[in-house]
Amino acid sequence: MPTPQTQTIPTPWCPISATILQPDPTTTPPHPTDLTLLLLHGNSSSSLAFTHILSRPPPPGVSRVVALDYPGHGRSGNATAEHQRVYTQPGYAAVAAHALAALNIRGRVAVLGWSLGGHVAIELIPLLAPSSLADRAASLGTGPLPGTSPAPSPPPTSEIAIAGIMLVGTPPLGNAAQFKAGFSPGAGECASARGSRRGEVGRGGRDALSEISFFALAAEELTDEMVETLTVAGHGPPREQWMADGARRTDGRARRVMAENAFAGELSDQVGIVGASDVLCAVVNGAEEPFVNLDYVDGIRFRNLWKGECHRIPGLGHAPFWEAPDLFWDGYLTPFLADCDAAQAYSL
Repeated sequence: MPTPQTQTIPTPWCPISATILQPDPTTTPPHPTDLTLLLLHGNSSSSLAFTHILSRPPPPGVSRVVALDYPGHGRSGNATAEHQRVYTQPGYAAVAAHALAALNIRGRVAVLGWSLGGHVAIELIPLLAPSSLADRAASLGTGPLPGTSPAPSPPPTSEIAIAGIMLVGTPPLGNAAQFKAGFSPGAGECASARGSRRGEVGRGGRDALSEISFFALAAEELTDEMVETLTVAGHGPPREQWMADGARRTDGRARRVMAENAFAGELSDQVGIVGASDVLCAVVNGAEEPFVNLDYVDGIRFRNLWKGECHRIPGLGHAPFWEAPDLFWDGYLTPFLADCDAAQAYSL
């Protein structure tokens, strides 16, 4: 079993931590399509959320697995004041594209985007589009927030193509109405109830957890109750200390700036992207998803929806790959990657 290696990537915004897993070339010959799996985590979490995936050999046809920590998260550095614009969904996509190029990754990339990471995965589709869509790609991550500077552009990524994206706990958005519809009004209640049954909800209980869920996702300063929300509802069981540590470690500006950006409508039309793109898109959610309105997600038109349907896994919440790693790996991720490996890489 290969051992994941951690590497620090210098970027114009801050140092970025990447955890890389690749087969032993002496026992596993390179695959001709050179598929890379990119793992993108959620708000106030880190690449540790993908520990179960990184603890397995890459599936057949996958040459390497790369898990990034966003700026202000995990082992990555914090953005400087002039570059805090990077704390947005388009900004994180620019960082991911920069990191892939810096790691000399070429060929086709499949993306598992969890929660915030799913939004970033969608933003990557036009960002890594051919030069014919350069104008659209160039619009991502630009336009500074008041008092900030725009994020620098990533290095050339013309040799990278998105083969597919898997969205987990992510409602594609495009405007304020979709933002309101995409999230459950009682966010956190379902996860709180599940956690309570398993003895995992701390102080405040179900009602308090429900009330503070969205405040936790946007707050610059976290209360203990907000940390509890991000730990219990955000990840699900089994609970581990790194979850709370990751929430506390996250630069509070990352939550605040991203919320300001989203509420100001400064996102790409993510609904339009998945509706127009030939990139293979899988949608896999826990049926007890605490934050996302799954009926809203199921109603979105995806141009190239994996298996022709959005999948709900019974009994699981916001991070099914963490709660039931074997089921997620065997039933969803590995078959999806096999389909990405077999198909041509598309762009918009």
